Amino acid sequence: MLGGVVVIAAIAIPLMIWVRNSVSATDFSKASSKLSAITKLNFDKTIKDNLSSIQLSTDASSDQLTQQANDLQAQKAKFDTAVASLAVSRAVVKDKGAEANFAKLKTQVAKIDTAVTTLDEVYRQILPAVAPLIKTLANYSDYSSSDIPGIIAEVQTAQTNLTKIENGLTDANNRTLVANLLQQLSTALPLLQQAASSTSGSLSLTQPMYLAVAHIQSAIQTWQTALAAQAQVIDFSSAATSLNNYLANKINS
Repeated sequence: MLGGVVVIAAIAIPLMIWVRNSVSATDFSKASSKLSAITKLNFDKTIKDNLSSIQLSTDASSDQLTQQANDLQAQKAKFDTAVASLAVSRAVVKDKGAEANFAKLKTQVAKIDTAVTTLDEVYRQILPAVAPLIKTLANYSDYSSSDIPGIIAEVQTAQTNLTKIENGLTDANNRTLVANLLQQLSTALPLLQQAASSTSGSLSLTQPMYLAVAHIQSAIQTWQTALAAQAQVIDFSSAATSLNNYLANKINS
């Protein structure tokens, strides 16, 4: 009788372990539903679109820019919650293939997290600091020489604002932008002061003013190119498709 008990135990224990670690079609189906909830948010597309289209000239007030940042963070919170729910699903935790595909998805999530930081700093700090000046300079050809003192004052205000935020930025592209803008504004200021003493009645004919604007636009374009490249490396949809295909195969197998 004792021998029979030993045999039963020898069979039962591995069976219990197998049951505890097995993943059913229902488990894979639940994971698939959780993945679908993530992709329906389209948060990756929102982030990529923002990165690719960001401008430093805006009519939005500081409060409106803060609201944009808050809205983005609210969307991110929903996205993070949905990803966390998938992360603890039985299929992802217990199945090696699902776990591996989810790891690839998380790599893309990390890129999205970085991009959110980039955009949050733009909306909360960089745009309020420099947007009024950028908008003014974009229309420099419409001004006369009598407008230059006001433009000089705007440049000095932007320098002060950018200096205040420079050390607090965490995103590398944003830090580079602010450093470049400060450098170009320092270069532009004496050029604008030179333009102020010009006898020309039109800033569009004043070479120093043209150079000042060109220097600043160059810094902005370099930054926009970097953000567009950042958007390009986010490929959340491909990672999500791979995981979805894997889960579908498991459900139907």
